[in-house]
Amino acid sequence: METTAVAENAGETQRPRQMQQFARDVFVNVLANLIAASVIYLLGVTVGILPKSRYLILTSVVFVFMAAGLALAVVSQLRPRGPNRRMLFGVSLLLVGPPGMLMPLIDKSLNSFDRAFYPFMGVLCIFQGVVFILIARRRR
Repeated sequence: METTAVAENAGETQRPRQMQQFARDVFVNVLANLIAASVIYLLGVTVGILPKSRYLILTSVVFVFMAAGLALAVVSQLRPRGPNRRMLFGVSLLLVGPPGMLMPLIDKSLNSFDRAFYPFMGVLCIFQGVVFILIARRRR
């Protein structure tokens, strides 16, 4: 009787874990498709195949920069502590900064606080990225 109770409990704990893995996989797939669509759109506009839209170009650039910055942030956290880790994290901050500065150009519905806050945070990320890179270079 105890073995069936243990088996039932094991099944109950695996269902949430399977749902979490499924949700994570769906999220990663959707994000990868958005990034791929952004890159394809930018290439299509560059070649002249697709029509130009200021908002779509800015949004695509934001997706590409944010994805690259977040990917580098994750990679930097997987590295052992040291100058290379700081350098990668600094570059990731440099990539995340410009999208913040572009947000008021993309979303016209932002209130006055957000129109000032996003560019401020973008500049702050760029500044912090430069500081991280300088510290990493100094410690090499």
